[in-house]
This record gives sequence, structure tokens and C-alpha cells, in this order.
Amino acid sequence: FKQKTAYEISLGLVGSEMCIRDRNDILDEWLTANCNPGTTTVYVDMDGVLTEYYQAVATYATSQGLLDSGGDWYDLTPAIEAAAIASSGSYFQTLAKRAEADALIDLVVAKNGSYRILSTTSGASVTAQKNAWIAANLTGARAPAGADYATDLDKGPYGGANKLLIDDRTTYIDQFEAAGGLGFKYYESGGIKDFGGLKASVGPITELA
Repeated sequence: FKQKTAYEISLGLVGSEMCIRDRNDILDEWLTANCNPGTTTVYVDMDGVLTEYYQAVATYATSQGLLDSGGDWYDLTPAIEAAAIASSGSYFQTLAKRAEADALIDLVVAKNGSYRILSTTSGASVTAQKNAWIAANLTGARAPAGADYATDLDKGPYGGANKLLIDDRTTYIDQFEAAGGLGFKYYESGGIKDFGGLKASVGPITELA
């Protein structure tokens, strides 16, 4: 096994062609190669990795006539994303948990002993909503050691030696690795087009089999 930075799942395994087990097998290999329990900090992103974030944005967009039912989710934009978040004071708190989230966390805990959530925030309300989601959905052995919130859409300050990030957005992986950390692109099979104006979406969203 040869270590790769910006470790990404093959584009050929995206969406309905890749089952949850296949994805976590690849993550297992990466964690085995890079975790040193007691020394390594593993950060796990929340939106799009643990939650059905993109699905919620698309549901909002469809309800507002901004996206045709069954349309290409890649037509979502940062403006639609922002409107979806603003549509509810409990948007993040009520997001559904992704089907593979528990298996992902179990794998990280088995390999490293612990992990931390690393998400983004735009203020106290968003932070409170995300903390409430974590408290309700990540309990017992799956509870994180803590939660950190990046501001200004920048996860770079959390990178560094012995730091790992599992995330679905290229921008955050690049920021983290530029600071000396290692990133694993946990494919959401989707994203928001031109996210942050950086054209860093991971591509069209499709349903997992």
C-alpha cells in the first residue's frame, strides 16, 4: 500500500456502482496506513459525510421550484444552498443521518480509538444546531471526543502533522493538506456547483444502491 495525499475514491466507483462496504473497505486501508492511536487526531466532517445534507438542500430546492423533480442535483448553487439553510432555524439539527454513518464511525474508532467532528459554522445558531445533532445521533461508543468548527469556510487551521480529515469537499481537503494534514475524500457522490466560487464541487449527486 502506497500512501496518497488527497486520497480519493475512484470516480468509477461513484454513486449506485459503489456500495457502502466498498467505500469503507477503502477507508479501512487508509486508516490502517495512517493512524497511530494516542498520537493521531482523526477529524470527521458532518455535512455530507454523516448527514443527508445534500439531500435536504435538494428537497428544499424542489419544493421551491428551483430544481425539477428528478433533476440533476449538480444544478444546485451556493445561493440555493444558503436559502435552504436559512429556511429553518433548526436546519442542521434535523438532518437525517446517512445510512453508512454508524459504520464509518465504528471503523474510525476501531482504528484510532477516538475522533473529533470538524464542521463549519457561520455563527452561534449553526453551531448550536450541529451540537444538538451530534448529541442526538452520536452516542455511547460513537460519541466524538469533541467538535471543532471552522470559520470562513477554512479547515486549514486544523491541519498539521498526525492530523487526518475525512471530508466530502475538495476545498476542505486541499486546505487541510496544505497545512500538513492528510485528507480522505469520502465521496458524497455530489456537491454544490461552484461551491464558494471555487468550482470545487465533487460532481453530480446520485443515489447510493
